[in-house]
Amino acid sequence: MLKIALDLVLSRKKWLLIIVSSFAFMFAASFAILLASETIKSNLKEDAYQKYGEHTGVLMDTNVFKEELSKDVDDIGEYSISDKLLLENNKIITVGWFDEDALRLGRIQLLEGDYPKGENEIVIESSYKKLMEKQYGNEWSIGESKVLEFENGQKEVILVGIIEDYSANWSVPADVEIGKNDFPNILTISSEPNLHNYIFKMNGSKNYSINKSSNLTSEYGERYINDRLLYTGLIDYDTVSTLAIIFQVVVLVMSIISMITIISFYNIKVLKKMAILKANGATSKSVFWILIYQYLLMLGVSLLLAIPLSLPLTKLIIVNTYNNGELANLNWPYIIGLQAIMLLMTGLFLTIKTIRDVKKMNNSSISSLLRGVKESLPITELNTNKFVYKQLYMQVITYKNLSILTTLSLCLSMLITTTSFFLQKETAGIWDDDADYVIVAQEIYLHKEIEHLNVLKEEGLTISTKDVERIEALPSVLHLDKTPFMVDVHPLIQTNSVTQPIENWISSHNPDKNTYMNKIIIPNVNYQIVDAKGFETLYPEGSFEDFKGKALLIVPNNSHASNERLIGEELDFVRKFNGESGMETQEWKYPVYDVLDEAQFSEDYQSFTIVLDNETASQNAIFRGYYDLSIFTKDDLTDSQTTELESMLSEMVSTTPGSLYQIVSDFIIEDTKISVFFGFLGQLSYVIAIVLAIISMLIMVFGKYNIQRFHWGTYMSMGMTKKQVVQYLGLEMLVYVSISAILSSLLFLAIALSHGYLYPISQYLISHLFSIAIVCILLLIGVYFIKLQIDKHSIYFLLRRED
Repeated sequence: MLKIALDLVLSRKKWLLIIVSSFAFMFAASFAILLASETIKSNLKEDAYQKYGEHTGVLMDTNVFKEELSKDVDDIGEYSISDKLLLENNKIITVGWFDEDALRLGRIQLLEGDYPKGENEIVIESSYKKLMEKQYGNEWSIGESKVLEFENGQKEVILVGIIEDYSANWSVPADVEIGKNDFPNILTISSEPNLHNYIFKMNGSKNYSINKSSNLTSEYGERYINDRLLYTGLIDYDTVSTLAIIFQVVVLVMSIISMITIISFYNIKVLKKMAILKANGATSKSVFWILIYQYLLMLGVSLLLAIPLSLPLTKLIIVNTYNNGELANLNWPYIIGLQAIMLLMTGLFLTIKTIRDVKKMNNSSISSLLRGVKESLPITELNTNKFVYKQLYMQVITYKNLSILTTLSLCLSMLITTTSFFLQKETAGIWDDDADYVIVAQEIYLHKEIEHLNVLKEEGLTISTKDVERIEALPSVLHLDKTPFMVDVHPLIQTNSVTQPIENWISSHNPDKNTYMNKIIIPNVNYQIVDAKGFETLYPEGSFEDFKGKALLIVPNNSHASNERLIGEELDFVRKFNGESGMETQEWKYPVYDVLDEAQFSEDYQSFTIVLDNETASQNAIFRGYYDLSIFTKDDLTDSQTTELESMLSEMVSTTPGSLYQIVSDFIIEDTKISVFFGFLGQLSYVIAIVLAIISMLIMVFGKYNIQRFHWGTYMSMGMTKKQVVQYLGLEMLVYVSISAILSSLLFLAIALSHGYLYPISQYLISHLFSIAIVCILLLIGVYFIKLQIDKHSIYFLLRRED
């Protein structure tokens, strides 16, 4: 039976080429999507581990020993904080140690030298070394000793190594306090701590790791999750897998829809040959296995072609989406298993198709199988006398189920590309931030409410005014948008001083009208700290010297006349904080300089804003530094200017635990990669689906032509030209394409309107028309090839009955 199946396959080489190529494209696309997604995931994970550490979370200040904890985690390392070193500009260097497991789990890289082995030997982070060299005024070489003033006393230490900056990248607790619950910047040899700190790893999915970590740490002590690893470095990890599976299924379903048509017309002659075998004594079982063997042979050849074809496709996907590396460290059992499932699904489809064909043979006589099944066409139902309409109707409803499948295949192909483009654009969003760089001193901070005031659990980390001045002094910087860190500073106003605009603001944001010391708290206030230049830009008619020590109010929906009585009145400010002796309070009084309407300003002032001068605010400590900076640069920076600015920003951030530094252009690229991945897989699926759909449509139309060739021969004997025959076949295909285009357009509009959209809908409709145009171009090419075949057919050939 295998030999018969082989002879059967080889006897129709053109069909073999079409079917094998179709299956090969399907398998290659599916395998490439899976291989690319696993490569992207592997490299995403490796990059994230290198930047944020491999640990899932951190366990702090516990009495539990490492050996006991190791039973409940997949990997664990210990670290400790033993001391700290205070530098100028309020910079603090944390001193401590990591054991070997923590160094490995944290992916801490030794740049130069070696790790400490002796009592006075240390290793230091690269940026902190530069910071110390700047303060002390000379370079600190490996092997050189220095006497440093630590919190625990003066000590002579020897520098034996330099490690890559890591601590600013790692997640720290929201109540981070440098030198207490961050990570060591100077590493010493390990010592026995009173309490233990651990970094640990949980294998498995993100949600599983987090849940398991929560269960562990609630039992053993204080903990926090490595958010930067899980929610920044690996933010796309699970989504890449989900999208890959979705598009594999899309490719499989679309391909099978097309393959049903292709195989159905291939089997018309095959079933006739099977009828001859049955006439010579072959059983239904033998026929079944002959058909199965021929499919297995085709699938085998397809797989052999698909494997080398998938490699450039894989490279194409990676380069055009994440572009993050080569094939490495792949999960081959998962890849092979998923491909095996796809192969089994394809095999199931072919098995079902074979069973149906064998049943059809069993229900038909051998003579009817040899003649071929003739469909009864309800042509009388068409109420028209025009030959064109009747003929076209007859062409379309012949094998109407396959006509419907072909139309569905074309419709879904068009819909896939437009929908994937739509979702790519919409999920990427619109980036209207003109800033070139953003730095944030502390991503997360904790506060609690005491007497209706926000009280920070720990004093927040800030960007100093000196650092801001250094940035502003660079010739490459156009200007900065600065947000003061004053979340715990609250303005207070006397009840009898509240004007109607301020009343409206308080009522909308603080309906309870919370008070402190019998004064109403003005809620949700933004602060601006300005120097003379900033004040002149903001309020050119004012005098900065007169403004010093006063507050300028910018109030939403303000009627200037109603607020004139506020000018000169004192506005109180209060801040509560945890001091050395417990809860402490700071209070300030600022006379009101003027009250302006926010409508006069840009979107930066679309809220209640209080403007203070930088000199007074720094001196009286109401302002301690900036929370974040948005840096706008001049156009056409030179490479040296860009390097200078980025080096300065990197240096500032790398010595601030929990800080954030973003090159906005790079961040946008990184943030939209998953959208690009989605869109590219959609385009790839469209290419595979539309090629197979066009092939199946051409085979169906030309197959119908062959089945009805006696009719066409009769028409031609009565004067119809071959050109007209080609036109009728082209019209039939145009009907399928037109119905598909209308249906796909309606479906897309329904999706877009239900989802909502940011970009003009016309932009997506143009893209949709482009996909339809591609189908039409391929259709014309297909019509040309059909014409070449029809030109070979004489009237005698068409009218001749097959033996």
